Amino acid sequence: MVVPIFLLPILTRFLGPADYGIIATFRVLFTILVLLIELNMTGAIGVNFFHLERKNFEIYMSNVFLVIGVNTIVVFIATLFLRNKLAALIKFPSNWLIFGLVFAFF
Repeated sequence: MVVPIFLLPILTRFLGPADYGIIATFRVLFTILVLLIELNMTGAIGVNFFHLERKNFEIYMSNVFLVIGVNTIVVFIATLFLRNKLAALIKFPSNWLIFGLVFAFF
């Protein structure tokens, strides 16, 4: 929470208005990718932590990781094929799309 406040003087000195637009677009892209990959599994984990027994919760967590992994692979393949069209559509560097996907996975 405090880090952006301390970075503000540095960022305002080195970044121009176009750079702030790229950062804002990346944040929106990141949010969309997290929604596509995660499918709100963190909320489901919080609910099922109290409803499932330990053994069943371990199986549930394995399935959550499997779903997130499969979703990441599907979105990665779609991004590879549509990278240039998406970059032209949202006027965003195409190599950052892959970086955003990796960032969203972790």
